[in-house]
Amino acid sequence: VPQQDGSWLWSYSKNLGFDTYSAKLNGKVSSGQVTWNMFISKETGTNQFTDFNWFTGTADLAATAGNWTIRRSVANPVDLLSIDWHRNAAAATGDITFTNVDPADAGYNGYISYTTTNGSPYNASYDIYNAAANNLVNIEWNRATKDGRVKNQAAFGDAEWHYWDSALQDTTDPGVACPAPDQSWR
Repeated sequence: VPQQDGSWLWSYSKNLGFDTYSAKLNGKVSSGQVTWNMFISKETGTNQFTDFNWFTGTADLAATAGNWTIRRSVANPVDLLSIDWHRNAAAATGDITFTNVDPADAGYNGYISYTTTNGSPYNASYDIYNAAANNLVNIEWNRATKDGRVKNQAAFGDAEWHYWDSALQDTTDPGVACPAPDQSWR
């Protein structure tokens, strides 16, 4: 529904048990981008609240980049999660990163990042950083063949890549020739 300030408002209500919740999404175009705000209300039952600004965000009009910030809760309305994304529809590539931005949280600065590229041999990846444990997991794979590799010091006890094949079975580095098996036992 168009609003007097030039923005648009979408609203929805849902009964969950004895409680009624409503959501209002407000979007406004200015300076080549859309600014979004999601407001949540609990209209009945205990612990009612009105227009909690659950998340805010922006996206460019070409839908090639954007950012969202999600707040923790009504009781503790601090910024918890930042979501940054980029995409190139023509190249079928993009990335999205979820980052913990609450300095009071043990996982502060931890993140999960997903990327798709047109690279070879791997064209998709996850980087998962557990800030509380200071542990980074790198995962790369080929979206078509399903073969890939993973690196995680905490899980493997080393900083080397560990590989799997298209049948999702552990294998050696496909770029390194394996020696012929020792058959001297025959």
